[in-house]
Amino acid sequence: MGFRYVLAPDGRVDPADRGLAYGDGVFETMAVRNGLVERLDLHLDRLRWGAERLRLPCPERSALEPRLDAACTDVRQGALKLILTRGSGPRGYAPPRDPEPMVVLAASNRVAPFPRSIAVVTLAQRLAENEALAGIKHLCRLEQVLGQLELGNCDADEGLMLSTSGNVIGGTSRNLFALMGRRLVTPALRRAGIRGVMRQAVLGRCVSLGIETAETDLFPADLAQASELFMTNALVGIQSVSRLGRTTYASREIADRLRHALGLDLDD
Repeated sequence: MGFRYVLAPDGRVDPADRGLAYGDGVFETMAVRNGLVERLDLHLDRLRWGAERLRLPCPERSALEPRLDAACTDVRQGALKLILTRGSGPRGYAPPRDPEPMVVLAASNRVAPFPRSIAVVTLAQRLAENEALAGIKHLCRLEQVLGQLELGNCDADEGLMLSTSGNVIGGTSRNLFALMGRRLVTPALRRAGIRGVMRQAVLGRCVSLGIETAETDLFPADLAQASELFMTNALVGIQSVSRLGRTTYASREIADRLRHALGLDLDD
C-alpha cells in the first residue's frame, strides 16, 4: 500500500480527503528540541494504536522516521504535527476499499516558553461519551474548539472539561492529575478523553519514583479535596494548577519532582 506525504505549508491537500471531509484520521503533536522529536516511541505507538482502532492503515516506523527527521531539521525548540488520514475517496461516509492514506507534516519553532502554573475554569461545554473513540487522538475535535471559544470569555488559561455524565476528563488540550492524600490520581478515559503521551510518561515515571497512582472516575467535588493539581501534554510538559474556579492550590511539590525526573526543566 502506498502513502501520500504532504509537507506543510507547501504541500496541497485534496478537498476530497476524508480527514478534511469527515475527520477520518488521527494526529500527533510532538515536542521537538534541536531537530529531534521527544518521546518519539510513545507518539508512534499511540499513532499506530489509534490507527488500528479506526482500522486506518498506518505507515511503518522505518518509512516514517526519516521523514519526521527531515521535517524538523531546522526546529531548535518547537513542535511537529503529524496528521494521518484515510486519504481521498468518493462522496459518502463509506471508506474506499483500497485507500491511499495521506500523511501531513507541519513543523514550527516555539515563540515563547510555557508558564509553569496556570489558572483553570470549569467549562459548560461537555465531552460526549463514546467507548469506540475514547482515548484516541482522532481528528474530530469540535468539542475542544467549542471549549476554547467558551474559554476565550473567561479569566483563565485552560478549561476543565467534563463528560456528559459529569465525570472530570481533562483540559481542552491537557490531561489532569490530582494529588489525593498520598496517591496521584488521573481521570479514567474509558468513555471520553485522550490518552496523552505526557500522561503516559508521568504514569511510567511515577513507578520508578515510588509514587502511587490510580486511573479512576473523578467528579468536580473530588478536586476540591486535592492538595495539588497539575495538567500535562507533550508540548507544555507539566503545568501546576494555581487556581481552579475559586479554589487555589499552593503545592507544586509532585509536579516539580516529576518535571525534574522527566527532564522538563530543560525546556525553561
